[in-house]
Amino acid sequence: MILAVAAWGVFVPAGGAEAPEPSAALSSPPLKEGDVVSISVFNEESLSGVFSVGVDGQLVFPLLGAIPAKGSTVADVGERIKSLLEKDYIREAQVVAALMEEAELPPHAVTVIGEVASPGRVPFQQGGSMDLFTAVASAGGLGERANRGRIELKRRVGQDL
Repeated sequence: MILAVAAWGVFVPAGGAEAPEPSAALSSPPLKEGDVVSISVFNEESLSGVFSVGVDGQLVFPLLGAIPAKGSTVADVGERIKSLLEKDYIREAQVVAALMEEAELPPHAVTVIGEVASPGRVPFQQGGSMDLFTAVASAGGLGERANRGRIELKRRVGQDL
């Protein structure tokens, strides 16, 4: 299991139950690495949140894992998630996806993904710093299946450190 810490968002629980406007998803360009997508699943707050397209071209979605996103439109990704949720988890899922603008993203945060208790964005003070140990601890620590010998640190542009 790989644990990666990055400076772009993968998952942040949605603050409210309101879904983004569906029209925003219909006119979006193909997704690329680093794009951030708001996905809302009606009546499933634990599945709704903000997700980022990773360096591998996928976004990681609760229950479903890695979903191919790079090159797809936001609407296509929303439909893919809807279809996968309906297959095994939710009857008649209602999914709305929208591309988020840079100004809508929370500033000063790192994202911890992989085998940790609470993967997602970990905010820190402006002008402050965040080391790897603090980021992992803020995400609830390493899980039982984490490969402690294979932790990766990536920059926003995807460069390994």
